[in-house]
Amino acid sequence: MLKLHFAEKCSLSYNGCPMSSAVQYSFVSQLTSSNVTFAEHDGPLGIKCCFQGEEIYEVEGGRFAVDNSSYLVLNQGQRYASSIHSRETVESFCCWFRPTFAEQVLGSLCTPEDRLLADPALLSKQPVLFVERVYPHDALVSPLLLRIHKAAQHGTISQPWLEEQFHLLLQRLLQAHRNIYREVERLPAIRQATRLELYRRLHRAKDYLDASWETPVTLAEVANVASLSPHHFLRQFRALFHETPHQYHRRKRLGRARHLLVTTEQPVTEICFSLGFESLGSFSWLFHQYFGLSPRQYRAEHARHARILKLAVEEPIGASEANAAPHADASADSGARGDSNCYEDVGKIGA
Repeated sequence: MLKLHFAEKCSLSYNGCPMSSAVQYSFVSQLTSSNVTFAEHDGPLGIKCCFQGEEIYEVEGGRFAVDNSSYLVLNQGQRYASSIHSRETVESFCCWFRPTFAEQVLGSLCTPEDRLLADPALLSKQPVLFVERVYPHDALVSPLLLRIHKAAQHGTISQPWLEEQFHLLLQRLLQAHRNIYREVERLPAIRQATRLELYRRLHRAKDYLDASWETPVTLAEVANVASLSPHHFLRQFRALFHETPHQYHRRKRLGRARHLLVTTEQPVTEICFSLGFESLGSFSWLFHQYFGLSPRQYRAEHARHARILKLAVEEPIGASEANAAPHADASADSGARGDSNCYEDVGKIGA
């Protein structure tokens, strides 16, 4: 099921894909499905989120996996395909910005006030191009995304409210992109433009590894995604991420295995081969090296701790503890009255 919420007054009259770059309006889309595939098409500047599952995006030979922990940014006019294949219903949630919206926001942020008074519709002189990558949820962009998502879920979105939220969201996205340059500086290239291009390519390769749980990925394959020679790619990947592509991919797959062990009842053998490990023996040995227990031991230990925690939460307070509780409360109450300055300190911090 697909729902659209528009941030501007409009009438959607054309019969193409609602997420095509031909759309001249900013809007939010909500799609719920367990099995859907969108063929390759171009789109407007967009922020893509996914809840209760995972959506895979294919972009120019790259692959991006978006789930509850992340969002993906794709630029205006970028061609891509996407798909959801899950046992459970997944929600794809996207914020789409009309053409020139980003340039207008950037122009208003960077232009002196007197020039904006003379030309309120002034655009940035250069097109806005974001680094196309999967971003982990953060304290800057994500709170606004989640606020819009919550309003869409509860049916409380109004067009004027959403229009304001889109201006704030784009401003924060620009701020987040500015912070990326600190990471770019870690790359050992001479020219700033070269470092930024390396950063784009290396993150595309990293996102490809993140979306490739099911099979081992060769150095040549992932270097090709980054359009770099294998040795050059290996050297630059390690400089930016402090581990080799193979080490990174193995660590992420083992982390995925740990997640499946504690959140599903899948057999260990099934988890092993679904994540592309060649044998149960090598998988168990690697898992033990990283986490100190075999997969079966880890699952059993997690289940044991979960049972203990459940008992601790459900166990009623004993009679002796219940009788002692008022004295403890009174003592604490007396202590609080005798040391009221501590609340003044909290007030100062809050101020």
